[in-house]
Amino acid sequence: MKVSNNFLSRDFKGWESQTKEVVLDNLKVDGQIPSWISGSLIANGPAQFEVGTTHFKHWFDGFAMIKKFTFDSGKVSFRNRFLLSEQYAKSNANGGLYKNGFETYAIEGQGHIQRVLYTVKNLFQGQSSMLDDCNVHILKIGEHFGAVTETSNIIKFDQNDLRTIGSLKFDDDLPAFAVSTAHPHLDVDTGEMINVLVEFGRENKHHIYKIAPNSLKREIIATYPPKGYPKEKQPFYVHSFSITPNYVILFKTPLVLSPLKLLFNYTFNDALSYKKKIDYSSFVIINRKNGDIREIQTDPFICLHSANAYEHRNIDTHQNEIILDLVCYDMQSQSNIYSPLFLSDLKEKGMVDFDGTLKRYTVNLNTEKCHHRSLPAHSSPVEFPRINYKAVNGKKYNFLYTTAMTGSRPLKFYNSVQKINLQDEKIQLWGEDNYYFGEPIFVPRNNDNSQGNDGVLLAIAYNDNTKCSSIVVIDAHSMQKIGEAHLPIHLPFGLHGNFYRHNSCAEVDNETVKTDHDTYMKDA
Repeated sequence: MKVSNNFLSRDFKGWESQTKEVVLDNLKVDGQIPSWISGSLIANGPAQFEVGTTHFKHWFDGFAMIKKFTFDSGKVSFRNRFLLSEQYAKSNANGGLYKNGFETYAIEGQGHIQRVLYTVKNLFQGQSSMLDDCNVHILKIGEHFGAVTETSNIIKFDQNDLRTIGSLKFDDDLPAFAVSTAHPHLDVDTGEMINVLVEFGRENKHHIYKIAPNSLKREIIATYPPKGYPKEKQPFYVHSFSITPNYVILFKTPLVLSPLKLLFNYTFNDALSYKKKIDYSSFVIINRKNGDIREIQTDPFICLHSANAYEHRNIDTHQNEIILDLVCYDMQSQSNIYSPLFLSDLKEKGMVDFDGTLKRYTVNLNTEKCHHRSLPAHSSPVEFPRINYKAVNGKKYNFLYTTAMTGSRPLKFYNSVQKINLQDEKIQLWGEDNYYFGEPIFVPRNNDNSQGNDGVLLAIAYNDNTKCSSIVVIDAHSMQKIGEAHLPIHLPFGLHGNFYRHNSCAEVDNETVKTDHDTYMKDA
């Protein structure tokens, strides 16, 4: 396997804005795209990093762009479109940020009194200063496709032409303005969607809720902290969580959110802090059937993304365990998990210093003890874990896919796609010189409950030689590239997405195609 060199090119475009919205039919393909791949990869991520004279400070400040690669009979088409959030529309119309971004302030240098006045105005107008530009992930609730971020705001879009429809309204009384996760879980067996909502107030609460199939009503499973637990002045930050058939597992870590800072118009990132005086993390384990909660402590860690979790009966001890595979970070050298992702550092240093380690935690439900180890014992920094979700989420599984940083460091981004066989912990890697990869999404050959790796990985890639992006198709068994569909433009590094088969993401039969790849190149 070849890996990218780490020399910084002055025109590296992975962190540069892409403001073009295009419709491209019949992309140029190298190799062969399997004809059985029938559907669309829809992905989300930041794409515009300046407005007017304001240059955004952080990767996550960028305005959301929805990208769609459609696969049909061995051919690939592409279209992209900005999400018309209030933040995007009013910021571009006014030539400056309308609301605070993730890290960039709409009005720099505000004093305490100005923050109070701004907050009072928002409260009287029924508005929130929290994140509204949903640039993190894609989800499907019933027939609705939505873009999500780390608040309860969900913006619907049309899955065919990607036009923005408007905010999704839930049929319940849970808070309209709250922190949530962009990583809800779908229970494939019950059809329920499960997520977490953080409510701020005199008592800060984590509500774990479920949504029944074809419903928009959020029903609370449990609330943390339960009665008898200490109140939380600063609730712990939840980016993702795990589920099994019987449990929801939250990761309570020393990374906390300040409700007062969010209330008084600080950015989301400035409201986050790592409390080094807290010398433990814990797993908050919620019984999905009766809402009972228990908390089991372990050494301090930070986790952004859960790979998977499953229940296990230890045949040696005859005790019940939960196994959790998590991408973890050591926070002893910094105060904020997202500090390495400031755009100035990413551009000037030409490197990503984001060293996620895959760890396996074994939580004993009988003794309430926990131990962990690296998985595998020696591995490169990883992120964006994915599995054969519909088949194995919440269940014992064999294969895990991630991006990885391999070869000499530092690197501009993740330069490899990795498969880990969890039975023998052997690793297979694929990468090419000057290629950098986003999240590898597994698509099974057959839409069944196979435990195996009969399928492909789809990964959006950036080629620093051509300065353009593509979608790479990797055989998940051999971990070799079998096809690649090229774009004539670059896409900034994105975050998350999902693959939807054509029976769940109907295409418009008479869609007008603007141009194909060769025509676009002539016009460019």
